[in-house]
Amino acid sequence: MPLGGMPNPSLGQLAWQMMTSLAYGAKGLLWFCWLTPARQGPVFNRGGSPLSPTGRNGCVDHNCSNTSNPLPPSDVWQKPSPHYRHAGRLNGIVRTYGDFLLDATSVGVYWARPDPLPADPDGIHHMGLQPSTNLSDGVSAIAAVKDEGGYGLRISARLAGEGVLLGQFELRDGRTAVLICNHNFDWTLWPTLVAAPGYDLTQATEVKGDGGGAETPLLDDSPLMPGQQLSLSPGMARLVVMERVTTSGDVG
Repeated sequence: MPLGGMPNPSLGQLAWQMMTSLAYGAKGLLWFCWLTPARQGPVFNRGGSPLSPTGRNGCVDHNCSNTSNPLPPSDVWQKPSPHYRHAGRLNGIVRTYGDFLLDATSVGVYWARPDPLPADPDGIHHMGLQPSTNLSDGVSAIAAVKDEGGYGLRISARLAGEGVLLGQFELRDGRTAVLICNHNFDWTLWPTLVAAPGYDLTQATEVKGDGGGAETPLLDDSPLMPGQQLSLSPGMARLVVMERVTTSGDVG
């Protein structure tokens, strides 16, 4: 909600807060404030919560003649605001992802940025971030999602702004899940996913956050371009599930 002089958050800003929290392994989220606190000073008087005051002429009950009248029951003056629809959509996505991530183990967090962060004094890169390299076409590629067999996924794109945040999880069935978050809340990103040896994106699936939790084949959002494209709306995330592909050269 727009507290005091703060701006009213957009859907992308609300999504960014929730999805980045999930990427770091958060197991629970709550809204503040879901219901607008009544007459507790100018900080809250603007309303803007998912449930907010409605009225006319400075009155919240539609009938009062002045604001000194006692407040009516909350179900009279607290009505759904635009954020109610935002919250409903985001709650549905989080609940869907929770079916996969609530019992999962957080393995690591990787931040793919246009300008990689410098290494820490001990030589470990922030949140496991690996140094970027330049491919032959000059596109920045950042390796992420590591296991014993190497890096299972790379983000290859001309990343803008704050880039992409990846949360890696081990699911209870042994597969690897990667929550790929747009770390920008004000524009869409279109990164390219690249599978490392031992992984095959044609066999990867996506958990549809807006689709009731169905696990469907991972589709290319730009099939006329080379590589596997993934469209990320502002602040939003996509949950991709992969497992190592056994080949004749693999042992065990």
